[in-house]
Amino acid sequence: GIADKLMALERRPDDAALMNDLFRLVHTLKGNSGLFEFPWMTRVLHAGEDLMDAVRDGRAQYSPDLADRLLDAMDFVGGLVDEAETTGALADSHAPRADALARE
Repeated sequence: GIADKLMALERRPDDAALMNDLFRLVHTLKGNSGLFEFPWMTRVLHAGEDLMDAVRDGRAQYSPDLADRLLDAMDFVGGLVDEAETTGALADSHAPRADALARE
């Protein structure tokens, strides 16, 4: 549901309820990634959560650039979820990409 909500936000960037729904989804996924000790996933989700929180409290405005950054991060997380489901673990080779996404 995260990608669907991000796409909906592109059409309705001022929809606070939609942003709150998205934030809750990412927050829940971040908590689960921490529980299962997937640090690369947690790092990226935490950064995404920080961006959404900045939009929610008015420190940032939702924009196409921010939407692209969040979509890139969520695509990366989706790949990690697929890997975790398949192998039960995440390779350390994801660290550089996770760090880069978290910095963006």
